[in-house]
Amino acid sequence: LRHLRKDTGAGASYLDTLPGRRVAAQGAITGDAGTLAVDGDTWSARVEPGAPEVAPGDEVTVLRIDGATLVVRPLPRIDWEADGA
Repeated sequence: LRHLRKDTGAGASYLDTLPGRRVAAQGAITGDAGTLAVDGDTWSARVEPGAPEVAPGDEVTVLRIDGATLVVRPLPRIDWEADGA
């Protein structure tokens, strides 16, 4: 609709705000499939090529939107209980 009205003064859309967001995964996300809830909306999601799979509860960063799918990267996990040896 914005293109029809030739409105060039419009601000960023909701989709423009998604890249860079950090979100906790409710379920597993692989390179092929997964889902992610962002602001109450459920999106299809997949990890970027070469990235490890995401386990439920892991945090991810949204990299980009590919069609109707969020491409994400898992944040590094710190094992606070790991032995420093």
